[in-house]
Amino acid sequence: ECKPGESGLLYVKGEQVFKGYYKNEKATLEVIDSDGWFKTGDLVKKTVTDHLIFVGRMKDTIVLLNGENVEPEPLEEVLEDSDFISYAVVFGQDRESLSAMIVPDFEALKKYSSKQGLGDPIITNPNIEKLFKSEVKSKISTSKGFHQTQLIKDIVLVDQPFQLGEELTNTMKKKRNFIFEKYKSAMGKV
Repeated sequence: ECKPGESGLLYVKGEQVFKGYYKNEKATLEVIDSDGWFKTGDLVKKTVTDHLIFVGRMKDTIVLLNGENVEPEPLEEVLEDSDFISYAVVFGQDRESLSAMIVPDFEALKKYSSKQGLGDPIITNPNIEKLFKSEVKSKISTSKGFHQTQLIKDIVLVDQPFQLGEELTNTMKKKRNFIFEKYKSAMGKV
């Protein structure tokens, strides 16, 4: 049981919970304990009014080199609130700090480039990179209430939109493992 302000793994119990995996007792024992509690894999935070707020998935938790745990989803949501960012994927497992892979909103970027007289919005243009670094810092900073370990140190810009069936599922969720594998050489440079 979490106290208000604390985060923890969500367990549920009741008739709505499945009984287990078909003919796979080992997998069932990994997710349902002996008392019938189902480990959802969801990380939640308890509010002072006893409500639960979803903060991420246990398997998506990033553990930095210093041992700090960081949930990427809330950071990604904040970044994706930018007019210039379509998708953000925060990474940093076993690294000193966090980085973000950013898929620009290419229409907004084209308008910005035109207004600034930059020509075609090529992501390797130092002015474009400067724009995105500024966007990231304006969205995620200690003055906005983020902890030092949640700050994004580096960014990787992706030169093409994420595609349904490739980087995105049918429900438009990011396929993290696929994305990390596809862009691992670019991520290794930051």
